[in-house]
Amino acid sequence: MKLVADRKGLVAAMRTIQRVCSTKRGASEGANLARLSLAGNTLTIKADSGNVYAAMELIVAGEENGVAAVDASMLASALASGGEDIRIETNAELMKAGDVTFPLDSSNAIIVVPEEMAPENRITTTGDHVARIVATAKHAICKDTALYKYKSMSSLLIVPQADARPYAVATDGHRMVIVGERHGDAVEGIMIPSSMLPAILAIDKKQLCNSAVIHSSDVYVEFSMPGIRIGAPRPSQEFPRWHQVVPQPGGGIGSFAADRLNMIAACKACKPFTSKSHPQCSLKLNQKSGAIHAEDGLGKKAHKEFGCGILYGKPVSITLPLGFLADALNVMEDANVVITFYDISKPVTVSCGDVLELIMPYRNKGE
Repeated sequence: MKLVADRKGLVAAMRTIQRVCSTKRGASEGANLARLSLAGNTLTIKADSGNVYAAMELIVAGEENGVAAVDASMLASALASGGEDIRIETNAELMKAGDVTFPLDSSNAIIVVPEEMAPENRITTTGDHVARIVATAKHAICKDTALYKYKSMSSLLIVPQADARPYAVATDGHRMVIVGERHGDAVEGIMIPSSMLPAILAIDKKQLCNSAVIHSSDVYVEFSMPGIRIGAPRPSQEFPRWHQVVPQPGGGIGSFAADRLNMIAACKACKPFTSKSHPQCSLKLNQKSGAIHAEDGLGKKAHKEFGCGILYGKPVSITLPLGFLADALNVMEDANVVITFYDISKPVTVSCGDVLELIMPYRNKGE
């Protein structure tokens, strides 16, 4: 195989390939390999970690067709420096990328990237929209579903809408985030396994403006854009009936508007006074001010105030996980957030722009 390629384009492709390799299950054979194949002027790079796969296509100046498997980290390292273009050559045992020579893989490990699937269930949108809702929602995806009935909580639900862009839903059983404007009654969609998300977020920003498709078959879920395919086995379970716990707008005991950055500063100041055994904080809001209070269980306390205004209802005080509140505030973008309290059996909502976060409060003794 012989070719000359744009170095920055190869670096961008390998960034996604490496993210795929980083999701390998244990020491899966071939999990850190990238397979390159050149046909004419089209270079295809594939990787398969065992639970996520990717295929990246680039237009290059091809000189001699061929196929080669290499350690993805070695190739990425070789591409790290050099001029605008880089020359890649292989023989039976070695690859030379620019001035760096390293061995080809000789394990004959199989890299499984399925053929492009028929469009059974599909959502058409843009790459930048998908990247944005993925980046905003991923913090609420369940990291460990071992104790939960719904193993699908380790996935991100993408819900299509007839006359609007799709929105995303993620939950870990204690909190839930909805990213994107909701129009109508659509609540079902396609689940993207969390293993795919790092690879999607590694795509070069210049490519994200392209059209994108999320589609699923009986076996796989795939995100694709021109020259890019990222996929994983389709989750076997349904997503929880998330819409049943979303409170109706306009209700609740009290609703307040607060400065988001001031609340983030208060969370940071109180974080050292929480621990694994005492992760909670007390959030108090009234007509003119709010406060976050935290205790570490060893007698040390923190109390930080911030400005807020009441929208309706009465002053409230409720106990929440401080980390969950901080996560919600950090992924939001606008200057102000709206916090609404319901009864103790319902989640507190934190909304900002098109992001809605629901956080289950702690029950105090006697409630």
